[in-house]
Amino acid sequence: MHSATPKKEQVLRVHIIDDVNTKDFEQLKVLMKKFQIDAYIRGDLRFCDLDRSEQNRVINSTTEEFNNSNFKNQNLKQSDIKKISEIIENKIKQMEEEILKPNCRIYVLKDGDKVVAFQYAHIEKEGDEKIEGHIAMSYTEPEYRRKGLVETMYGETKEGSFSKLLIEQVEEWFHENGVTHEEIGAGENVFYNMETYVTKWGFIPNDRINGTIYMEKDLKNPIKNKDVLKEIFNMCVYHRKRKEEKTAQNIESQIDGNAELQGLPNEVKKNLIKVFLKDDEKKEEKQDLTVFKKSNFFNAVKSFIKDKLENFKAWRKKKKNNSIIGLDGNGLNKESTKKREEFLRGNASNIPLESQAEYIAKVQKSLQEKSEVKDDREFGE
Repeated sequence: MHSATPKKEQVLRVHIIDDVNTKDFEQLKVLMKKFQIDAYIRGDLRFCDLDRSEQNRVINSTTEEFNNSNFKNQNLKQSDIKKISEIIENKIKQMEEEILKPNCRIYVLKDGDKVVAFQYAHIEKEGDEKIEGHIAMSYTEPEYRRKGLVETMYGETKEGSFSKLLIEQVEEWFHENGVTHEEIGAGENVFYNMETYVTKWGFIPNDRINGTIYMEKDLKNPIKNKDVLKEIFNMCVYHRKRKEEKTAQNIESQIDGNAELQGLPNEVKKNLIKVFLKDDEKKEEKQDLTVFKKSNFFNAVKSFIKDKLENFKAWRKKKKNNSIIGLDGNGLNKESTKKREEFLRGNASNIPLESQAEYIAKVQKSLQEKSEVKDDREFGE
C-alpha cells in the first residue's frame, strides 16, 4: 500500500493594482470593507479588552450583516453602523483617487486568482532631507494569517508570514526611492499590533491623532535595543489604561527616571510625552501655555510702555533745561545764536541785501525742523 503523496503547497504571488476597472480592484473593495469593520471593532473601548476569539466572533457577525445589509447585531448601535459605512465609502473613494499616483502603491497577495491580502503605502517628502514612507492600511484574510511561500515582485520565492512578506515588498520600494523614515499606525487600543510594531519592528510612537497612534522608524538611526523598545511599549499600554491624571512634566520625570530609557534623544522623549498625554490633559497643557504666553505678552507691553515714558520724561526734562539756561530750539545759547547768524550773513554776502534776512530765516527754519525730527527720534528709541 502506497502512502498518499503530500500536496504541494500553493505559492502566493505579489501584484500591484493600478487600475480600478479590474476584478482585482473589485476584490480589493471587499477586503477594504472587512478591514474597516475589523479595525473599528478591535479599536473600540467596548471590545478592545475582549479575548481574540470573542473579538473575532463580533467581527465575523458584523461583517456578515454588512454583506447581507441585515443589521441585527446587538453589540453595535445604528450610529456605529452609519459611521462604519461612511468610513468604508470614503476609504474606497480614496483608493480610487490615489491608485494612479506615482507616490502611492497598493500591493496585493493573490492565491491563484483570489486576492487574499492587501497593503497600501505612499511616500511623502518632508523638507530637503526627510523622505517618509507610510505603511498605511492593510488586511489579510484570517485563513492566511500564517506562514507560507510567496513569489515576490522580483521573482524570488520566500517563506514567512504572508503579511510580513507583503510589507517587505513595500520596504523594497521605499529603499529604491531613498526613504529615510518609515511610519506606521495602529488603533490606540489595539495593543497586540502596537506590540509587534514597537518591540519587533523597532517603530517608536511619535503622535496620536483621532484614536490612532502613529509610529516612526528612523532608518539612519534606528533604536535596536529590545529592552528599550519593550519598555516604550509597556509605558504606552500603561498610559492608555491609567485612570489618574498626569502632566507633561510628570511623564517627562517618569521617562527620565526609567533606567532603560536613559539616553533617548530629546525629540523622541518629546514625541512620547505627546502620545502618552490624554486628550483632556493636552487641552489643559495648551491652556496653561496660552495663559503663560498672555502673561508674557502683557509683561512685555508694560515694559515697553514704561521705557517709552522714561524716554519721554528725559526728553521733556532736556527741553526744560534748555529753556532755563537760555538755549534756543536748536540747543544754542544767545551768544552762539548770534555767531551763527553772523556766519549765515557771511555766506549770504553775495545775495542782495533786501533778500538776506529772508534767506537767514529760511535756513534757521530748516535747522529748527531737523532738530525737531532728531528729538522725535530720540523719544522713539
